[in-house]
Amino acid sequence: MNTKNIFLILIIAFLGNNSCFSQKFQPDTIITYKKVGDIELKLHVFYPKNIKEGKKTAAIVSFFGGGWTGGNPKQFYQQSAYYASRGMIAFSAEYRVFGKY
Repeated sequence: MNTKNIFLILIIAFLGNNSCFSQKFQPDTIITYKKVGDIELKLHVFYPKNIKEGKKTAAIVSFFGGGWTGGNPKQFYQQSAYYASRGMIAFSAEYRVFGKY
């Protein structure tokens, strides 16, 4: 097997594993933070398990990279779940990208 084939197999394995891996993590809720015409931009929200209403809580917002051409809030699901497990409210934000809008 040549190097090119091995590289292709590794990429396919990584991409397949990455999409399955992100499915393990799901936001607690998804809320619309802005409407632009017919487009609704959403925040994917992960809450800590021990959150108390009325108590101030640290928060973090993640924006996926992609140079305004592509990407998805799911790219930060694993990190958002981690921050929520550490007591923070974690948001993974959607924004308009060329590939979708």
